[in-house]
Amino acid sequence: MLNIVGATKRSNDIFFYKVGEMTGIESIAKMAKNIGVGSKLGIDLPGEVAGLMPDSDWMKKVKGENWYTGNTYHVAIGQGDILTTPLQVNALVNVVANNGKLCQPHLLTSQNPGIKINKTICRDLGIKKENLELVKEGMKEACSTGGTGWPLFNFKIQNARLKIDNQNYFESYESTTSGKPFINIPVACKTGTAEFGDQKKTHAWITVFAPIENPQISITVLVESGGEGSTVAGPIAKKILEYWFSK
Repeated sequence: MLNIVGATKRSNDIFFYKVGEMTGIESIAKMAKNIGVGSKLGIDLPGEVAGLMPDSDWMKKVKGENWYTGNTYHVAIGQGDILTTPLQVNALVNVVANNGKLCQPHLLTSQNPGIKINKTICRDLGIKKENLELVKEGMKEACSTGGTGWPLFNFKIQNARLKIDNQNYFESYESTTSGKPFINIPVACKTGTAEFGDQKKTHAWITVFAPIENPQISITVLVESGGEGSTVAGPIAKKILEYWFSK
């Protein structure tokens, strides 16, 4: 028996097939579009694409076909006709990380102070806190022993170059963390192995944020035709996290 946390931890397709069947494509598509799937996010870069969030109206209009339960199964696990970019996946996981707010992404250009950066625009999506906490807990478990994100199990870095005093997520029962050679940093993640076309190949995905409380960084890695997300994309995300927390 699985709940939402366990199913996220193990990336259990059957669980999400059934949830998708109970929810229905119209509700799934409505929420997905609300959190940015299938639309441009407005980053200050040329060439951003919108992707696609399919539904029954799109299926009838574009393919001239009816929508079936099997189509819902595919969409419920992020497959089928869904098209998304790493930027959109990153924005989606940021909604979880920052407690239900969808923010317009932009670049920081500290090397060029002459370029003005507009204030970040965020929109509260009104998602219930308890629902966000369930997803967050599932992503935490996915990066813990028994989950799919094995490269990030028990993620730790050397303590020598860290300024960690007064950071709640590093506190322990010990009087100080300054004497510990390694510091554990709790990471939330979700791996993805996405089939595409008829090539019997898969895109390798992983998306992470850390620390789980008061996140500093979120990362989305896509390796096209790379294979499994945990095996291929996971170590890349780990290297980025190691760099970030060691600087």
